[in-house]
Amino acid sequence: MSRRVPLGHRGITAAKDRLAERGFDPVYGARPLKRVIQGAVGTALAQQLIRGTTHDGERIAVDVGPSGVTFRSAGSGAGEHAGTAAR
Repeated sequence: MSRRVPLGHRGITAAKDRLAERGFDPVYGARPLKRVIQGAVGTALAQQLIRGTTHDGERIAVDVGPSGVTFRSAGSGAGEHAGTAAR
């Protein structure tokens, strides 16, 4: 059974810069960026949905911390980390 989860995004500069650095290749340009975003953001958010740490309709802020890309709930403005993706 598949279910669509509406996800919104609001860019945070540090996260965008980190993803752009990792996704740029001098030969291929920004083409590898899609895989970087899928791995660093998409897969990590999907795992959080499965674990139940991120919920349907919740707004998530993406940022960069010492351990890599991080997520926190942006719906309540509490600032608690919902999880961390691998570098």
